[in-house]
Amino acid sequence: MTKKEKEGERNQQKNDGGVVVGGESIRETIKTELPSFPGSKVILYKSLLFGQTREISKLENEQDAGVKVLEYLIKDWNLTDEDGEKLEVSSDVFNKLPMEDMTHLMNKMTDFLKMEAPKKKNLPNKQ
Repeated sequence: MTKKEKEGERNQQKNDGGVVVGGESIRETIKTELPSFPGSKVILYKSLLFGQTREISKLENEQDAGVKVLEYLIKDWNLTDEDGEKLEVSSDVFNKLPMEDMTHLMNKMTDFLKMEAPKKKNLPNKQ
């Protein structure tokens, strides 16, 4: 199938009421400011994707898992280095942030995950 045929097929699917999966618009976002950096803007997704939760579940260390969740939840920010270059969202940058800012981000993350977590039913303990 040629590229043009594939594009035509996709357009037809859209016209037939197809649903786009994997688009950026499927998750809500919020903006927040880091306490130590007035004027900073951090855009956070309010939920994780299934594949992201699978990757996080492979991590054994709770702190590493929290950092990975933050890496997935931060969509964008305006943090830059001394030369004005935008900083990548990564644990290396997190390590340079004051604890107050990390606590702020972790609290946002915890709030989102509480909303996202399914209610657990009282199930008998398996032993």
